[in-house]
Amino acid sequence: MRTNLSLITILTLLSSCGSYYKKPESIEAKMARYTSKDESVNNVPDYTVSSYKYKGSRYPASADREEVNESNKSIYFLSLYEQYQSMAELYPTNKKVIKYCPTFHQEILKKSPRVSVYKLKNEIDFSKSSIVSSLDFDGQEASKKNLSQAMSIYMDQTYAELTQLCESGVSSNYYIYENFITLAQKNGVLGKNQDSLNALFKTTVFFNDALISSISDKEKIRTRGRSIASTKKLEVDYTQEAIRRLRATWAQESLK
Repeated sequence: MRTNLSLITILTLLSSCGSYYKKPESIEAKMARYTSKDESVNNVPDYTVSSYKYKGSRYPASADREEVNESNKSIYFLSLYEQYQSMAELYPTNKKVIKYCPTFHQEILKKSPRVSVYKLKNEIDFSKSSIVSSLDFDGQEASKKNLSQAMSIYMDQTYAELTQLCESGVSSNYYIYENFITLAQKNGVLGKNQDSLNALFKTTVFFNDALISSISDKEKIRTRGRSIASTKKLEVDYTQEAIRRLRATWAQESLK
């Protein structure tokens, strides 16, 4: 009888221990755990890389160091604002003007002048595995002919998020960005691998950077004469700063 009781006790303990086992969380799950439950006005297109191997980066280790004395909220807004302006250069008929932005009014006023212009590439990858094909083409096959319409839909969503940020200072996508920064600062959580890369594509700033790079060429604006040394500090690429804070320069560089 005692033997049977002992056996039952052991089996019960093993069963209870097994019930507490949890599978390791994916990076996406970690990011989503603290994400705002509010409905997003700007859903990032569902894009994943099916095959990826880190190629190494030419960026020095110090490239991941924060270089701009602005809050994460300000950097996120300015990078998204900057990206929207870049999309508007490519598709000016889709552009909407932000006339009222109380939360980030000062940030817009002191924003660096644009130092680059964007022009559509002559050849764009529209294969099913391309980032362009992840846009909403309203049931049509992705092509250069209807890319303007797909970009119009996505730009309207981006504009809606910018408006939300202007009014409240935060958005669901901002919380995702902030959560990723928190994860990136923890040693061993993120690796330079396919899982981390696909998690990065869940953030607006990284997705937009890859999208814009895939459809356009960026050219530096040439200015006459020498610029004053002190003005060089104002020439900030907010998208690059946002990606540095994600500790993601390795992914950005190796995708080129």
